[in-house]
Amino acid sequence: MGEIRSCNCFPDDGTELRAFPWWTARFNYRQDYPGKVFLALRRHEEDVLALAAEEREEVWEAAGVVRAAIDRVLQPDWWNYMFLGNAVRHVHLHMIPRYAGPRTIQGWEFRDRHWGSLHARQPEPPEEVFRWLLARVKQALAV
Repeated sequence: MGEIRSCNCFPDDGTELRAFPWWTARFNYRQDYPGKVFLALRRHEEDVLALAAEEREEVWEAAGVVRAAIDRVLQPDWWNYMFLGNAVRHVHLHMIPRYAGPRTIQGWEFRDRHWGSLHARQPEPPEEVFRWLLARVKQALAV
């Protein structure tokens, strides 16, 4: 099955983590929450309620695989999941790890300034930390 390349869900920037039959896992370029990823449906659809049964089943399986890999790398304390579609009209599931306390990742200190409430934009890591996170999550998914 070919992916929709005209959608912003499929950038050609090396952030693909793993392809599943119906979904593709991608590392979110905005890592204001370390380990933030999304799963994008590999066919075009705008309404999450229009998913076929096999697509609905696989999104939960894929989310579990991706979450387990990120849990091994970063040990988040909680997860937020969202289907939005406000900016990008293509079904995709945002997976946002949440952290109760500070984390130091490759010398960069991260604090979840919105712990216990809705997530909101925060400072992002330097490029070298982003690349380290991406490599570690890809490695964890390969296991």
